[in-house]
Amino acid sequence: MKSTKLFLLIFMFVVLILSACNKDNNITQIPNAGFLLYATDAPVEDKDIEKYVGEIEEKVSSKDELKDWYSMYLEKGTEIYLIKNSEDSDIKYAYKKNDGNCYSLNPRVN
Repeated sequence: MKSTKLFLLIFMFVVLILSACNKDNNITQIPNAGFLLYATDAPVEDKDIEKYVGEIEEKVSSKDELKDWYSMYLEKGTEIYLIKNSEDSDIKYAYKKNDGNCYSLNPRVN
C-alpha cells in the first residue's frame, strides 16, 4: 500500500513538471486576449463556439518572435474561435485541430 502511494505521488509530480514545461513551448498570441495563451487538449463543443476570429499567420520557434496571430505550437492556418459567453470565463478562445475538433486556448499567467 505504501509503495502504491509513493508511486502515485511520484507519477503526479512528473506529470506536473511535464505540463509546466510544455506551457513554455505551446504559446500563442491573439490580439486583445490580454494574456499569452497556451494550447490545451481540453475539447470545446461546437455548440460553445461563438464565431471565427482569425487564424495563425506564422509558427515561430521562440517566445521573442511572438506577435499577434503567431504561435510556437499551432501551425500556420490554424483557425481561432471565440467561445460563447466568454466574458464570464478566463477561457475565451479555442483552436481547431486537423481532426476537425476544437480545443481550448487558456490564459498563460506568468
